[in-house]
Amino acid sequence: MDETSVGDHVRWLEVPHFAVSLINEDKAKRALAPLRCIFRYCHELVSLVCLGSSAMRVLLSSQGASLPRLLKLEYLAFTELDAERDSPLARGHAVRLRRFPALRSLDIEVDWEDDDAFGTPDVSPPHVTGQLPITSLTLTAGESLSTPGAARFLADFGLLTELDLTVRGAIDIGSLLQACSTTLMHLSLQMPEDWDDDDTTPLNIDADLARFTHLTHLTLGARTYAPSCEVFPILAAHLPHLSSVTLESDTPLV
Repeated sequence: MDETSVGDHVRWLEVPHFAVSLINEDKAKRALAPLRCIFRYCHELVSLVCLGSSAMRVLLSSQGASLPRLLKLEYLAFTELDAERDSPLARGHAVRLRRFPALRSLDIEVDWEDDDAFGTPDVSPPHVTGQLPITSLTLTAGESLSTPGAARFLADFGLLTELDLTVRGAIDIGSLLQACSTTLMHLSLQMPEDWDDDDTTPLNIDADLARFTHLTHLTLGARTYAPSCEVFPILAAHLPHLSSVTLESDTPLV
């Protein structure tokens, strides 16, 4: 069996180490060579998981744009991202996800301590037309989710029907939820499993839920809703299509 036929059988792929320098162009070209080979022969890929701090920056940079397009890729995940030399989730990178026309699900995990993963407010986004076709987005991050850059990033996903947020700390994510598309039908908000049990400050999201009038499924993790139970009148008054609510353990209810 030749390498072409082997590649034709690959549907799910995980790249375990993704660290490529984009400062030295020659080094970047040599480092991207294995990816060009993978993408050339594994053109039937539907799922790609990339581990490493520079994964998203490499794949969606100007150098990465020269890689063969994965026309059938439906799921893409980036883990262990950090800002380092620039912002891996700046809007200029996100719009390049259009090079994967079949992409519908995106999973991004950012370093908890990175507070500038989505770029700074004075960065002018490039002119783009149309919405990204992604309908399912998973974001795992800390303080960076409360920045204006995070709201700008999420605003590009105008066709979202599913959003899964894991937030470290009781930060203000009101601007993030306000930027999210009202097409949302499934919303999950939670703290990480290793969050400090001694911190009882809730993640206050009650007032921001009312705008998601198409929501059918809602999952709230520990300390993501106030123990005053104000969330329930809001759900009853504004979300007519809500059919299921899951409240995780460890949050006291009145």
